[in-house]
Amino acid sequence: MTVIGSSSHQECPVATSVIPESTPTRTNGKVSASRNTIPPLVYDEENTGAAFPKPALPAVSSLPVIRELPDPLLGVNSFLDWKRKRNEIATQIQHYGIGEKPAVSKDDVQAHMEADTLVVTVTVNGQSLTLRSTIHYPVDGQPPYALMIGTSMLSLPRQLFEGRPIATMNYHESQVNDYSQWRKHHERGEHAFDRLYPHLQKNGAYSEWAWGLSRLIDGLQLLGPQVTKIDTKRIGVTGCSYAGKMALYCGAFDERVALTIAQEPGGGGAAAWRASHQMDSVENLERTDYHWFLEQQRTDFSGDNVYRLPYDQHSLCALVCPRALLLLGNPDYKWLADDAMLVSAQAASKVWERFGVADRMGWSIMGGHGHCQLPEQQWPEVQAYIDRFLLGRDVSTAGIRIAKPDLDDKYATELLKPGTLAPDFKMKTPDGETIQLSEYAKGKTVVLDFWASWCPDCRKDAPEVVRLYETYHPHGVEFIGISMDTDVEAWKKAIDKYGIKYPQVSELKKFKETDIAKAYGVKWIPSIVVVGPDGLVKLSTVMSYKVDRYLQKLAQH
Repeated sequence: MTVIGSSSHQECPVATSVIPESTPTRTNGKVSASRNTIPPLVYDEENTGAAFPKPALPAVSSLPVIRELPDPLLGVNSFLDWKRKRNEIATQIQHYGIGEKPAVSKDDVQAHMEADTLVVTVTVNGQSLTLRSTIHYPVDGQPPYALMIGTSMLSLPRQLFEGRPIATMNYHESQVNDYSQWRKHHERGEHAFDRLYPHLQKNGAYSEWAWGLSRLIDGLQLLGPQVTKIDTKRIGVTGCSYAGKMALYCGAFDERVALTIAQEPGGGGAAAWRASHQMDSVENLERTDYHWFLEQQRTDFSGDNVYRLPYDQHSLCALVCPRALLLLGNPDYKWLADDAMLVSAQAASKVWERFGVADRMGWSIMGGHGHCQLPEQQWPEVQAYIDRFLLGRDVSTAGIRIAKPDLDDKYATELLKPGTLAPDFKMKTPDGETIQLSEYAKGKTVVLDFWASWCPDCRKDAPEVVRLYETYHPHGVEFIGISMDTDVEAWKKAIDKYGIKYPQVSELKKFKETDIAKAYGVKWIPSIVVVGPDGLVKLSTVMSYKVDRYLQKLAQH
């Protein structure tokens, strides 16, 4: 961004967010992990702590009020203690939050392959449930292959797996519990899972869906790599939105998953309940979908009772440790509560750090794209995690802790607000022609692009603004470029270089001296203001993708 009065038109660095002071983290637990012991990347067992007795699970009224995030490492003196502590946290989450994920004996599981489809049948209490998932094998490499499982579907771009010896498979969670927000479904007590476990009919879907994925892994282990062509030491799970939550619960509750990638999981996934309780218009504990959770959770922990939770969602993330976890966020969608997810991520990361494997846990929170549409800017982080933890390649995952804020919060604060009458203006083009906003727009939507040829960020943004013009001008949207240039020739040269076809005007004054910048509250460039047919400001931003989203919706009506 370039600021009025700046002498060195440089790009401003993007700051990484920090945990708000209102949500501190306890760090009372002291861990003395041996520096000679590197925790394993994955395990052969679903729950290595299953043999430990259940911890005390007090009534909600007896739980203490804990306003800060509970410390997952409290009482952990070495990595050997983590197995016990991890089982304790998992038991708490099931008891207070999602419902029990019952253990299953391998004797109750049968598996076979039908061509490339894995078929697993689980029989409990005289009732059977069958899971079917097709494995898509890669054309590269030799078996046994690593496997990435998509919860409901594989939401990550296919290009991330092309040219890599990684098989893929979708987990069809409806075979266990068919709840859906978008289609007809059964209710609690009516799902396939409930036939096997009628005493667990109050369960939320996430415990049952995690149970189902574990049974697929049982089947892969029972058949072995000679039959399935899958290396069960290199299994990953990923999903987005509600399925991002699902992927996180599946990875957290099964230690045979080597890599968990939770994409835009929102509230109830990685976002800390305590943090989202302090936010407006986000998916917090009261507003989430209670088909996914124990209904008792809402009764017990709504409002300030959230501070009685003996854990929080950072504890869920920590269950993945010492295995690999990557959280992907999209701050453009406020409902996802990514600020609360960042709180969780930063708190959970302390567990990996204590055990000397900080590079196995990271996050990338970046806007500028649609929901569940991972942009290419985030591909490198995902590829690094896939290459290292599924393929065992020697790539670095250190320092992948990226949280890019909404730049409008910093640079668009003084731009005219939506609903404000856009000031009329008369300005000249490079050829001396006069353009007046009210005459040029004539009842149309008009995009005002504030820029300058000398501004590095403007030059970077210019091709995208030209693309917006070419895309939306056929839909009746007009564009006017408003330059802060003082050098006419440099201005003309930039217009030609970027192939700008829409009108360009300027006062040919220094940025901070222009009347137009003062009238529209432009303190940074590039800035964009969209004016509607009624002459009112509809959008003010420094981020071109927001203009794209607004015009896209406009074009659809």
